[in-house]
Formats: sequence, C-alpha cells, structure tokens
Amino acid sequence: MPLPKITLVPILHHEEWKILVEFDYEINLVQQIKKLPSKWSQTHKSWYVTYNKYNYDWILTAFEDLAEIDSSKINVVQNSKSSTANDRHKRTKTVDESTIQIPENYLKTLMHRRFSDSTFKTYTSLFKRFMVYYKDEDLDTITKDQIVDYLLHLIKTKNISTSTQNQVINAIKFYYEKVLNRETQQYWINRPQREFKLPTVLSEEEVMDMFKVITNLKHLTIVALLYSAGLRRGELINIKKGDIDMHRKQIKVAKGKGKKDRMTVLSDYMAELLKQYVKEYKPTYWLFESPSRGPYSTSSVAAIIRTASKNAGITKHVTPHVLRHSFATHLMDQGIETRYIQTLLGHSSLETTAMYTHVSTRSISQVKSPLDKLLDKKKKDDEENEKNQFLE
Repeated sequence: MPLPKITLVPILHHEEWKILVEFDYEINLVQQIKKLPSKWSQTHKSWYVTYNKYNYDWILTAFEDLAEIDSSKINVVQNSKSSTANDRHKRTKTVDESTIQIPENYLKTLMHRRFSDSTFKTYTSLFKRFMVYYKDEDLDTITKDQIVDYLLHLIKTKNISTSTQNQVINAIKFYYEKVLNRETQQYWINRPQREFKLPTVLSEEEVMDMFKVITNLKHLTIVALLYSAGLRRGELINIKKGDIDMHRKQIKVAKGKGKKDRMTVLSDYMAELLKQYVKEYKPTYWLFESPSRGPYSTSSVAAIIRTASKNAGITKHVTPHVLRHSFATHLMDQGIETRYIQTLLGHSSLETTAMYTHVSTRSISQVKSPLDKLLDKKKKDDEENEKNQFLE
C-alpha cells in the first residue's frame, strides 16, 4: 500500500515565512503534526508551522516512515528576498537561530520511546534552549560543570520553578544518557524536591456558575465532562466516540498519564448532555473534533475554561486541571473513599490523591480549633459560677 503524500508549501504570512503541511486527512499524520507548535489555517485548509530549519528537519524526520514528502518548493523560502530592511533583519535573525538544530537521534529516540506529545514538545523546547546557550560549543564535549552553570543561570535570571528545573535536567540528561548511551551522571547541584502547593479548587456553586454562563453546547459539554469525570485536558481531547459506554455509565480513558488505561464515571446528566451534543455536532471519530476532523486543540479547551470562569465572575485562576481538582475534592467532601478516588483519577500513588484532604471541607470541618475548645471551657466555667452564685 503506497504511503500518503505530504506536500510542504512556503507562504508569506504577516511578513513571516510559514510552511504549509498539506495532506489528506489521516489520524496518524494529524497526531504527528500536532507535536509541533503547529496551527490550522481555515483559509488554506491546512496545517502550518513557522519556517525554520528545526521545524523543517523535524517534519522530515517525524514523517519519514509515515508519508512520502514533497519538499521541492521549500527552496523558494530560502531564495526569496524581503522587500524592506525590517524584513531583512527579521529573516537574518531567523536564519541565525535556525542554525541551531536538535540532533536527529534526539528526535528519533524520543519517538521510538513513544513519549507523549506534551513530553516530546517539552523536551525538544528545553533542549533547544540549552543548545542555543552553548551555540559556540561542541554539544558532545560539554562538561558537567557547564551543565550546572546553565542551570544556575536559569535559576538566577529566569527564576524557574523547581518543576521546570527538573524538566530541564531531564531533557539534558536524556541526550547524554539515552541518546549517547553515556553513564548516568549526578550533578553536584541538588535535584530540587517538588514544591507542595495546595491545588486550586472551585466550590460547587462556582462550578454551577460556570455552567450557567456557557451558551455554546460544545463548550458546555467540554467543561461538564472535564469536571464530571475528573479528566486531564490531554485525556479529554483524545476520547473517541467509542470510549463512551452509555449502558454501563462509564468512560474509557485510553493511554492516560503513564500510558495507562482506566475507566471513570459517566454521570446521568453527562450522558444526556452527550446525546444532545453528538446529535447536533455529529463527531466522526474523536468525541471533540477540530475543523479538520482531528482532535480538538488543548489551547481551545483552555480558552473555553478561561472565558467561562471570567464570565462567571470567578476571581481564581481557573484552568482545565482546576476542574479535575474540584472533581476529586467534591468527591472527598461527599465521603467517598480516597482509594476509590485514586482509581477514578488514575493516580499511581495513593499519596498523590491524599493531597485533596488538605482542601476538602469534610476533612477540615472535622477538626475543632483549640480556640473553640478554650471558649467552650470558659463558657461552661461561667455557667457553673452563675449556678453556684444563684444557689448561694
């Protein structure tokens, strides 16, 4: 069976070169192109990326076994000249940055290990910045001390969080230890412990306020499903029509975090809402589809949540994950066992799920403040004194 064909077409968009990645719809191809910071052009009915050497080489590498690639027109970009001095400056800057190319083996190893799309994007982005920092150095001869210096630079100048610092270390270690197969290195700088932050949680009233201000059926279904099933944003956009079991009132979450499948709850209200949604929008494969019939974008989901929370007058910073936190906390408020909540959320550790005890009103309400105990004692003593005085 012949491979599908991909055609790379250069276009000048808002004085900046882009590459249109044209192909007939196929799920595997859509999933691959979404690993890049790509966007969908409604005008051209095609995906596109910013033109630079990294994106171009990545496309060639990522699709080499999936499609036949026609890149003959790309030379137009390299030979075209800008008409203004500002454009020339812009192009020179882009070309300079494009000379920093992530090693092909780094990309291939990530793909062969089947890392998730988000991990793929994170590792390549962070490693690219590391390479830019040491652009005048031979990548394979960079020392441990230089890597530590880079980490200290990020801490001092960027004030990166401990979570980001861990991701940077992992992205760099991946190249030297997994791609070059060198021995595991321990840096003298301590690997930071994960900061413990209480999750942001909406009250039940705030969740209802968000539902009330959403007038678009698709948007309402997305928000309601995130909350009612405790889904991660990436899990939501990867749900297929066949993953909804109306009879057993369950939703299959395929290859969630850690590439683990699990089942979560389908509420009665959600089942009825989904019936209305499917009848009106008629999704073909993915439950929530983009205009190209591929999976809905994560950025669109975030925008829906942001708009709904703003319109509902909620001052908290609400993200899709906040709805997942709220789902877990509200279950805990109802007295549902932590281990059951762990199963619904897909947590590998019960300790992770237990963090919701810190924000659950049920757990907190069971604790009596020592101030109340003191005042209760004082009240009893006063009543006893009044009684004795009366008897006297």
